Amino acid sequence: PEESQERVAAVLGGREELAPSETLLLRARLDLDQGRPREAALQLRAGVAALLADPAEAAPGRELDELRGREAELGDAASAAARAALDPERAEWLAVTLELCERLLRPPGSTST
Repeated sequence: PEESQERVAAVLGGREELAPSETLLLRARLDLDQGRPREAALQLRAGVAALLADPAEAAPGRELDELRGREAELGDAASAAARAALDPERAEWLAVTLELCERLLRPPGSTST
């Protein structure tokens, strides 16, 4: 938590910038937390695309490969979300995918969420 507060202070103070993928993923988290899975699906698709376009933002390893493997299904989920409400199983899948992204962005050694 202290690391998170320091990071927020650095971003707000202009000493550090958020990567585009991080901004999009934060918006997806807010949408999920506020009960808006359709909007979260759209933000998450954009966030994952940005993250995979610049994998240096992510911790390397199996989880990055797992995220690449989820990309097509995420596109399907976002397309479905643009048309109609998502079923609970798909909304849960989105939450798991977002958690995967958050782990990839977490600085090494960090245990906060």
